[in-house]
Amino acid sequence: MKIQCSLIITVFLLIACSKNAQRTPFSEKVQIIEKINGIEEWQLSFDYDDQDNIIQIEDSRNEGSIFNLIYENEQLTRIDEFDLISNALLYQDSIHYNLNGQISKIEKYTIDSPNEDPIDWIFSYNDENKIEQLEWNGSIVKFFWTGLNIVKTEHYYPDGTLAYDFVYQYDDKTNYAKELYNPFFYNGFDLSKPNYWTKNNVVSWDFTNYVGPEFEDCEDCLKDGSMEYIYNDNDYPTFHESGLRKTRIIYF
Repeated sequence: MKIQCSLIITVFLLIACSKNAQRTPFSEKVQIIEKINGIEEWQLSFDYDDQDNIIQIEDSRNEGSIFNLIYENEQLTRIDEFDLISNALLYQDSIHYNLNGQISKIEKYTIDSPNEDPIDWIFSYNDENKIEQLEWNGSIVKFFWTGLNIVKTEHYYPDGTLAYDFVYQYDDKTNYAKELYNPFFYNGFDLSKPNYWTKNNVVSWDFTNYVGPEFEDCEDCLKDGSMEYIYNDNDYPTFHESGLRKTRIIYF
């Protein structure tokens, strides 16, 4: 269904963040991200304004989408997703900030279902202003940090049951996806991954399942894994691969 695809597509979470949210400027801007997953191929194309804010993303996956990013006072406050062919407005995201300029809540509205309540993602931070918890639809992810990288995430069901966790290992290179608005990171599930938040790139992860055989057939994500990278001379990834998933990053 379109709403399911959009929830998965809409964060490779969440966002070109506020300049007031301690954003670290990159020396290279992402122009195109090419994705391959088995036989499926698609790409994201990024357009920027003269302040280096991402203002539009074209996503060729499925029927195709255009994301328009709208800023107020140097903060991203709204994202409109349009169908690439019909130009119909599909979804609208409203982004809210705390007093420190960090994202505190994102409300996602489905335009063709005006009577539906928005899907909310609620963000909490620790005393060091690092993401500590993400909640959506009652599910909770808790984040554990060492230095500038997330070393563990715990994933809880709405009833408080710990379902599974991941433990992450990193390289010492620049994470190109940090604070990059990218529809593959921007959603409740993918924002629970470290990519959007951490300094370095995840190279491997250990998965522990606490609820039995429920996840055994999940070939997509819920298992141990590793990621191999190719870097440019500035230590930015230009390619990474994990199993059938391949990604090429093209910079301006």
